[in-house]
Amino acid sequence: MKKTFLYLCFALSLLVAGCGPSKQDQEKQKKKEDSLMEIERNNALGDADKILKQADSLDKIKQDSVKAAEKTVKPKDKKGK
Repeated sequence: MKKTFLYLCFALSLLVAGCGPSKQDQEKQKKKEDSLMEIERNNALGDADKILKQADSLDKIKQDSVKAAEKTVKPKDKKGK
């Protein structure tokens, strides 16, 4: 009876240990997650680059409009107070 119980416990422990994913499966999953993270990182960097370019172009437009406004505004005459 004791031996049967010990064999049963041993068999159940092997069954529990064998249920988890293998090391190869874990490595495949990690590689898949890493590649997805790399894709997301590249997309985020591309989006950030687009935003910076838009901000630069908006600054350029702002500077151009200020220069154009300064050219069109006539300076006031100091003599005619």
